[in-house]
Amino acid sequence: MQCTHALEINADWAELILSGTKTVELRDWALPGAAVGRRVGLLAPTSPAGGAPGAPALAAHATLGPATPARMVGWARFGPPFRYESAAAAAADQARTRVPAGSPFLLAPPHRPPSAAPTLFWGWPVLAAGRADPPAPPPPGGRRLIRSLWVLSEE
Repeated sequence: MQCTHALEINADWAELILSGTKTVELRDWALPGAAVGRRVGLLAPTSPAGGAPGAPALAAHATLGPATPARMVGWARFGPPFRYESAAAAAADQARTRVPAGSPFLLAPPHRPPSAAPTLFWGWPVLAAGRADPPAPPPPGGRRLIRSLWVLSEE
């Protein structure tokens, strides 16, 4: 499975993307241009985050490798991200994001101070997806680019 990036994602959300049920990934940051249209590995942690929804489960890890408590369960190719005008607008897109209204994922992320500007929500359209058979450890040497997005190669 050749991927230039990996997205840390809960196994349940990854399964919804892989099954075609979730057609828009919802985040509070835009997918960087270098990852748009490319295969992005879906990296599902094998242990719970132990924190608030949206908190990276692999926060203590600076790099990826065979000992990382996560598995590459598949890949997705995302289109250009688009911004939702409000949390209400993101909640209204439940049919595509599969994030129900009132979900903690639609609240301000834990890393933002209360005085910060309102949270922006971004949709990443899923253009294609495929399973890893079998799921495998992440390749060695991946480094965190932003929040839950990892760079696997510098192509």
